[in-house]
Amino acid sequence: MQSFAHGKLKELIGDYDDFINFVPTSFNKVMDIFLTHVTRIDSVDILHKFTCMELKTGTVVEEDLNQIIKYENWLIRKLADGDSEMIQSVLVGFDFDDRVVDYCKKRRSIDEKTVRLIRYRINPEKNDLILEEILC
Repeated sequence: MQSFAHGKLKELIGDYDDFINFVPTSFNKVMDIFLTHVTRIDSVDILHKFTCMELKTGTVVEEDLNQIIKYENWLIRKLADGDSEMIQSVLVGFDFDDRVVDYCKKRRSIDEKTVRLIRYRINPEKNDLILEEILC
């Protein structure tokens, strides 16, 4: 969360206006991180996108993918007035099951939308995380 506060993740995630963690949903689950993205047009701030993020410590499996898709669908209904283009979903994990990567590739080719997959590594020398996106 400190990296979000200091703007360190804007290059990876995109420019965001606000972020919160542990967001309760209406189906008794908690979204790990939620971001809003705002664009300024003629000195008016316009909310144009939301990002939901789910963080996993190990290998991301299909159950985790289903979880983020549920969050995405919930946000589409509750905040985006049915506009799926307003929602960006991101899964962060140490590794990704092949079925998760395959699903994201197929979804991109069919729906022209995907769940972004970001792999993390720990840099012990700097006591920091290294984040890299897996292209689907």
